[in-house]
Amino acid sequence: MTAARFGFFFWPWSPEYTSRMARLAERDGWDLLGIADTPGNAMDLWVALTLAATRTERVGLAACVTNLATRHPAITAGAAASVDAVSGGRVLLGVVTAASRTSAPPTPVAPRSATDCGSRARSSPASARR
Repeated sequence: MTAARFGFFFWPWSPEYTSRMARLAERDGWDLLGIADTPGNAMDLWVALTLAATRTERVGLAACVTNLATRHPAITAGAAASVDAVSGGRVLLGVVTAASRTSAPPTPVAPRSATDCGSRARSSPASARR
């Protein structure tokens, strides 16, 4: 039987708060540090996980949880692989496929034109606040 492992998760409100939580998780011996994916409400999950990876050496890092209805699976996989490389293999990816009341619809893999991409990028933050 394996020993129980423990962790906690939080919302990445700011770079300072995220760094503080990462340092505390490392210092206090937690097994896992989870960061909530809350588009439009806090820091981007992948930026926050990368920041936590640079502030820690041992603690596992988890995406809690990424919504594949609002984040394209291929982009999510690339982001997770990148953070996993930065962290030395400590990333755990939690996913769900449910709609969120605060999220914009998924972005197409490739926009039809550069103009379409620009208008979509400008309209995304407002859509995410609904």
